[in-house]
Amino acid sequence: IPILLLLLVTVTNLYGAGKVVKQTQPAQIMRGTEKLLTEVNASVKMFDQIETLNGTINIVFEDDTKVSLSKYSKLVVDEYVYDSNKKVGKVSLKGRLGTLRYTSGKIAKNNRKNVKITSPTASVSVRGTDFTMTVEPTGKTTFQLLPSIDANGNTYTGSIAVSNSSGVVVLNQAFE
Repeated sequence: IPILLLLLVTVTNLYGAGKVVKQTQPAQIMRGTEKLLTEVNASVKMFDQIETLNGTINIVFEDDTKVSLSKYSKLVVDEYVYDSNKKVGKVSLKGRLGTLRYTSGKIAKNNRKNVKITSPTASVSVRGTDFTMTVEPTGKTTFQLLPSIDANGNTYTGSIAVSNSSGVVVLNQAFE
């Protein structure tokens, strides 16, 4: 099994974890020592550090996880592995600054424990839903649970568990 995981990581790194599907201005991606400006259809890979400047950017990952970043936001793709045949994988994202909106994809729907979203001061356990996370320059982080829309156009509200050194709070009401 470790060889399979290594193969998935290699394939993900070669072909990308996702891509930019919309932007109002180019963002920059730090990939190793390279600094790249984004454009629509630009590849997003594991270990990329993405920073929006005076614009917004929308990313769709291979499993249909969606992440939107507001102006002057920073995001790190710590880990992304996905097997499209089995629809399983692992995603770990770190919001460092600004606001990001997250929408669960197939990884969260099939094994929510394989999704990890963190900020400098908190982490989120996703339960197949949408939310926003805003990280201030001090590291203070706020979360808001949002209604989701399923494949049939029906609206539902999932839940998220936000945890830090003080404990865990479960949000399960829309706009909470």
